[in-house]
Amino acid sequence: MGLFDGIVRIVTGNVAHDAADSGNPLKIGGKVSTSTPTAVANGDRVDQWFDEFGRPWTNQALRYGWAYYYGGGGGTLDGTARNDIFFQRSSTPTYPLTDVITSAAKVLDYFDTDDILFDATPIFFYVPIAEAGYSRCSIIIRNQTGVSMELRAYEIPANTNLVSVGPLSAFAWKNPGPVSDTPYTITDDSYFFIGIGVSDDDSDANRVTSSWTSGGLLVRVTPASDPPGGGEWAVTIMRSA
Repeated sequence: MGLFDGIVRIVTGNVAHDAADSGNPLKIGGKVSTSTPTAVANGDRVDQWFDEFGRPWTNQALRYGWAYYYGGGGGTLDGTARNDIFFQRSSTPTYPLTDVITSAAKVLDYFDTDDILFDATPIFFYVPIAEAGYSRCSIIIRNQTGVSMELRAYEIPANTNLVSVGPLSAFAWKNPGPVSDTPYTITDDSYFFIGIGVSDDDSDANRVTSSWTSGGLLVRVTPASDPPGGGEWAVTIMRSA
């Protein structure tokens, strides 16, 4: 008897792609989890996780976040992913933008026209997309300041420099604007929508870009004049992998 004659072979030959499963081929196994796995230390070995249907977990479940800023109600702040969104009030931004909104009082600084800091100075905010592991982003802006607001949006490599990869279309919800560097005017008491990677159709009629290869989105919002008191505006930001 040879050395290996008594060993039962439990791993057998190949099964072709798209062929019915048969025999005992070597398979990749894993562990089912119906909730988010516990974080581990950098460099640790990990198990492969699957959902209850045997589908591998992907970063989509872990890479979804939203943020909401509203100047009304004494300053409203909500969401699951806000700490990487940076603001700055300036005629010309200084990079990197570093002001993170973490309190209702800070919301009022940027979103409430009654705040002493609120005037006609442009407000910039930077939203990481590819830089933060996201590929899709939707931004909804509501203007209730009492004046029109001029909007420009740029794709930039990162929150580190002034180099712009290029201007984006005026992605207007129900009110398409020109595909150019011309700013879009958001009239008082109206909405505006920006969509990144949410559609495969990037034609002029849709105002939605289907690909995102750079770091993030830089948005500049400029009130047409120093707004009267009693107004506010709001931004909702939703990102996913």
